[in-house]
Amino acid sequence: MFIKSLVPLVSARTRAKGANYFRSGSVIAIGGGEWSAHATVRGTRDYRIELRRESGTDRFTASCECPYYADRGEICKHIWAALLEADRVGLLEGEGQPLQTATIEPEYRMPTDDPHPDPAPPAGAARAAARPAWERFLAELQQDVAATERAHPAPRFSNGELVYAIDVRDTLILYEYGVAGVVYTASQDVSSLGPFLPADPMSIIGPATIKFDRRNPANSMVVCERWSGLGSRSPLPTDVVSQANSR
Repeated sequence: MFIKSLVPLVSARTRAKGANYFRSGSVIAIGGGEWSAHATVRGTRDYRIELRRESGTDRFTASCECPYYADRGEICKHIWAALLEADRVGLLEGEGQPLQTATIEPEYRMPTDDPHPDPAPPAGAARAAARPAWERFLAELQQDVAATERAHPAPRFSNGELVYAIDVRDTLILYEYGVAGVVYTASQDVSSLGPFLPADPMSIIGPATIKFDRRNPANSMVVCERWSGLGSRSPLPTDVVSQANSR
């Protein structure tokens, strides 16, 4: 396993983010052999990663199409995620365990006055570097949020607040709830659920449990024939509520 030799050479912040991508399955494709590998890591879009290991020196090089790499010319979280996956599947094994002098560097460096400059960045990286700094920052933030959400799927239930009731037995109820830091305001038509609601419309105002669709959190409900988020305010029999809430 070569990855242990590279740990001290990459910042803890980059390793942590890359490990999160790796664990969440963001490395969607990888291939190669003993001395080179290529991978695709999914962030805001799919980024192609190139990895190489030089024989005799154990110098590792890597490149990525992401804005961070194009802007700074440094090892990024996508590269680290790809390295972890390559290590897991047995790629880049070379001649065995890397030497103590092993290094890892970007495949190209930022422009300097060096009379012998390194190769230019790939076309995709150059296009990304031309984007405004604020746009690259937002793209990185979206990648972090997307990776976190994949690693920790949203629950099916959320605490909410019933804020208004309009003739609850004949019309609808209005409520608010939060999912992953986003506040949703929604309403539910309860005109066909009269038997499952309290007689006094105002008694439902207050805290409630909201059931929502993980894939579309805005799609939600407070009560139905087999489940209620109103707790003790719902006239559903206790055994029915317990059975429904366990689903």
